[in-house]
Amino acid sequence: MEKKYIYLMEQNENSEMNGYKELLDETTAQITIIDAQTYRILYANKAALDKTKNMPGAYIGSVCYEFISHSSKPCTHCIIQTADEGEYKSRMIEFASRTYNQLYKIINWNGRRAMMEYTEDVTEQIQNVMYAQQQKDLMSEILNNIPVGMVVYKYD
Repeated sequence: MEKKYIYLMEQNENSEMNGYKELLDETTAQITIIDAQTYRILYANKAALDKTKNMPGAYIGSVCYEFISHSSKPCTHCIIQTADEGEYKSRMIEFASRTYNQLYKIINWNGRRAMMEYTEDVTEQIQNVMYAQQQKDLMSEILNNIPVGMVVYKYD
């Protein structure tokens, strides 16, 4: 019954909601809305579907941990039961050799208590920062250990 209800809800959305969906599908961030009681996915944008290699609409009625992590129980990093309403909170998640920055909060989604998640893969950014720091440390080490003096001139 739950799956049918969500499907009907999807079919009855107005054109304004479809406009918002198109907008959300243009972002590279994964946006999902998950029912806080049943863990069923109420909405997933294109980036979330692409990341999980699923087709549009495939999430309808799916349990999030089965759909996203292919698991039979909630993820070890799941905070859906302890999340608060109000301000967005942020956290970093290590999952499948990647690092994600996630903003989340509890919202009211058509009368249901739901978790909205905005997730971005930041693996490359973190690797770039680490590489830059390594290069800075290496240059500092070289400059601090030069046996002779060094002079820097600036020409205008």
